[in-house]
Amino acid sequence: MSKKQLTLLCLSYMILIAVGSGITSLLPVYVVRLGASRTTTGLLLSVAFSSLAIGTMSAGWLSERIQSRK
Repeated sequence: MSKKQLTLLCLSYMILIAVGSGITSLLPVYVVRLGASRTTTGLLLSVAFSSLAIGTMSAGWLSERIQSRK
């Protein structure tokens, strides 16, 4: 992978993380305005981040089990 491709890939990830962080931080405000309680908002965010953590750990486990070495 060339340096130009690697730079563009890192820039793309940074943009996605910045947009995702902005939306995630405003999500509780919008959900409460739409009529959900604070408890429901907290449960939604905890399920989302728990799913992200479980997916990350299972992807690491799977990549270690199925690795192709060159």
